[in-house]
Amino acid sequence: MNKLEQEWFDRLLAGGAVKLRAQAVTFRLANGLRFTPDLTYWDPTKDKPCADEVKGRHAWDDSIAKLKMAASLYPEWRWRLVYKVEGQWRTETILP
Repeated sequence: MNKLEQEWFDRLLAGGAVKLRAQAVTFRLANGLRFTPDLTYWDPTKDKPCADEVKGRHAWDDSIAKLKMAASLYPEWRWRLVYKVEGQWRTETILP
């Protein structure tokens, strides 16, 4: 994990995320196309599995496209794009 991913990992851990894992699950999106989110965990407040993709200042278009595709193929998961703006964490839930 990079520094930003580790910071978000620590924040989730302190917030009570259960079974928090870094880059542990890979989703098959299409023939030969796969996506491994930065963090996966069980959110007890939502009672569902979650996947967060943490991005810095420069997010690649293909990783965002893969995140959106994963959200549509696996709607039982909660998918989020996570980034930091001026020291504040921002999250965007990706809808199926």
